[in-house]
Amino acid sequence: MACNTPIIASFDKNSEMDHVLSKSKSGVCVEPENLDLLKKMILDLKNKKEKYCQLNGGREYVTANASKDNCVSEYISILTGDQS
Repeated sequence: MACNTPIIASFDKNSEMDHVLSKSKSGVCVEPENLDLLKKMILDLKNKKEKYCQLNGGREYVTANASKDNCVSEYISILTGDQS
């Protein structure tokens, strides 16, 4: 995600990964057992890169939600009980 490269993940729909990829606009999830759809998505991404240009929110999401500063601040607030 931090590389701002579209992600095709083999995870269950409505999983936490699906929600994060959707929320961050950085990729899509394909059901783990759906090999035909996974193949189609990979080839589609390879052949139609411009179609996936909107999936470029990964870097921004990581910076806002999983940066070192953000994680340390969250950890400190949990330890101190200051979870406002």
